[in-house]
Amino acid sequence: MQKVISSLTFRYIAKYLLVLSGTVFLVVAGLYIFFSYNYFRDLSRSIVDEQDTLQLVYRGQSLEGIRQYVRDQQETQILDRFHYLVTDDSGNKVAGDLQAAAEYREFEDGWMGFELALLEWGESVDVDFIAREIDLGDGHRAIVARSFEQAAYQGRLVLATLVRTMAITILLGLIGGYFAAARSLQRVDWLGRE
Repeated sequence: MQKVISSLTFRYIAKYLLVLSGTVFLVVAGLYIFFSYNYFRDLSRSIVDEQDTLQLVYRGQSLEGIRQYVRDQQETQILDRFHYLVTDDSGNKVAGDLQAAAEYREFEDGWMGFELALLEWGESVDVDFIAREIDLGDGHRAIVARSFEQAAYQGRLVLATLVRTMAITILLGLIGGYFAAARSLQRVDWLGRE
């Protein structure tokens, strides 16, 4: 076994396999980063667009219009929907489905993140949100949020699948390389006996 592992054939196959696996991993990781960036960019744009809509509704129909708009959105959007928190000048909740007491992590340019427990199939599930706060006027403020839990779950799934696939590929490649090197050493021994 030591002779096979130290053979030139096995070492060449092992190096080739590791370089190929590393290259594939880097390419797939790069694609994942690219798609994640685009997903969060589109998610951010959708939140900003929704904030613009809220401001238009508030200008045209005041607080009652906002309440009706938020109710309509919650009834019509089922999957991947927006979540809202509208507060008055005292910070009291006047509309929306978000908790006024949620702990928000502040980021730059008005962005924030938080985690809430939502009921899914009767069980409480922690869901991550990205949000942004705007001033509607007259002391009213609105937070528009959207969950990115599905994207995070898919990212974890892709990463776990990638790592497992790479590990299996390397393992099977090394086993195949071992047998190829053993076969080549048998041929050399056979030729040496001739």
